Amino acid sequence: MKITAVIPTINESETLPELLARLKQVVDSFNRDTKFNVLFVDGKSTDDTVEKLQKASDEYSWVQYVEESGRRGLGAAYALGMRLAMAQFEPDYILEFDGDLQHRPEDIPKFTEAAHRGAEYVIGSRFIEGGEIPPDWGLDRVVLSKGGNLIARVSLSSLHLHDVTSGFKLSKVAGFLDSFDFNSLHSFRHAYKIHLLYYMIRSGARVE
Repeated sequence: MKITAVIPTINESETLPELLARLKQVVDSFNRDTKFNVLFVDGKSTDDTVEKLQKASDEYSWVQYVEESGRRGLGAAYALGMRLAMAQFEPDYILEFDGDLQHRPEDIPKFTEAAHRGAEYVIGSRFIEGGEIPPDWGLDRVVLSKGGNLIARVSLSSLHLHDVTSGFKLSKVAGFLDSFDFNSLHSFRHAYKIHLLYYMIRSGARVE
């Protein structure tokens, strides 16, 4: 199984060393049947994020990075990263993963285990047992997240899914992402998540 994690970054210089160290532990834990690499997509960082990415790509064979031409939003960064990942690495699955340590690298094997069970779209939920909202979120962000998630679940008739606005997801490429028109995204910001989820469900993906 070949997996590419796409990780957008903007001024993540402080979190990168820890993120890379924890990702390395995950990479080292996989057996030979799982090939894992990371494609960072930098959105014009003004700190030394790019310099650290370049150093990491020189040090680790599983790290690559690309620089966006400008800041166009989270959805645009993921769209660029996914297109490049499919063209350059031909992965079986693409993992969406944030670069600010909101997502735990140690949870990545849970996604690969779900894929081995036949799941084609795996969602890391904040709203089930074992999940949590980042402790540094303010009340306004918590309300926005929970409220937006509920509205999206009702609108998509997907009440059986607990977290449709999650940014921690694994998507199968063949028959799904390779057929998606990334130029047709309705939003190049955070709402891209709803569009892609809707597409995956409409395409018949087995969700876990």
